[in-house]
Amino acid sequence: MAIMQRCCCFSNVRSGSMACGIYSLITSCIYLAVWSWNLAQAVSIFSGYTGPAVDGIYAAYSIDIIVAVFLLIASIVLIVGVSQDNGTMLIPYMVAVMALMVLQAIAWIILFVLYGAASIALIVNVVFWLLFTALNITCLICVISQYQELREGRGKASDVV
Repeated sequence: MAIMQRCCCFSNVRSGSMACGIYSLITSCIYLAVWSWNLAQAVSIFSGYTGPAVDGIYAAYSIDIIVAVFLLIASIVLIVGVSQDNGTMLIPYMVAVMALMVLQAIAWIILFVLYGAASIALIVNVVFWLLFTALNITCLICVISQYQELREGRGKASDVV
């Protein structure tokens, strides 16, 4: 039995998983652009400076960029996997979303330690990150449900009415 039967405003987890793949594809492109810009800004601001704080900032943004690329690729594989009713192709997405959430949390911890929790800009960004994390968790559960459906022989295109 799958965790969810319907995902968001879709009548089944197959359609919901397809929507999650498209959502993640778009957000990973946005993440990639924003984090690349943030890394470029950090490089220009901290050029000439060295030390663990600067290295931590570079590491946080670099990790985020690597995970965004992985999520972009995994989203494409998810869309293809749902289209072809191939449960194995859903696994990279599940791993990528979990890695994204864990590594983003680590990156936020690093940034809070380096910048200090009093930075209002960081607090506003964290609120948005928490909202997107809630949506990512919903997408993850939806895709896991689709994977369970496919594993049990249901949830294929021919089964959806």
